[in-house]
Amino acid sequence: MGAPLIAEQADRFRVRLAEDERLQRGIEAAHALAVSGDLQRRARELAAERPPSLERERQLARSGAALGSARAQRYASARAARARERGYARLEDYYRERYVRAGATLDQLAVELACHESAVRGDLKRFGLGPDRGRSHGARWNASKRGRLPGPI
Repeated sequence: MGAPLIAEQADRFRVRLAEDERLQRGIEAAHALAVSGDLQRRARELAAERPPSLERERQLARSGAALGSARAQRYASARAARARERGYARLEDYYRERYVRAGATLDQLAVELACHESAVRGDLKRFGLGPDRGRSHGARWNASKRGRLPGPI
């Protein structure tokens, strides 16, 4: 039942395609857009305007969380490896010695571990070691303005 109807529609479309100049011009314009890459760009723009389905949002959240966690773990492993290169058994031991005992700043630790200061701050929070807001650049600057620290920072 369905196949003869589809064949009949296809025949009607072939006739229309051969005779209808607007249809021919539209197909030529679409072909030119496809060849230039503009058709795909426009399709991406339109897709970005449409909100994703609820299931797609959930899927993206799951995969994004997994990717983010894996990436964070790789970076944490790299920081731990750099701490071992400096002679510490664990990253926490490195922070205890350098930050708590020696008084190194977040900036200094970030340089030593070749990472961003926010990663150091997150590690310190995770290990329950800080960060000590009294040692921040802003705290030191405010203290110098009130005359508690000698000279400019």
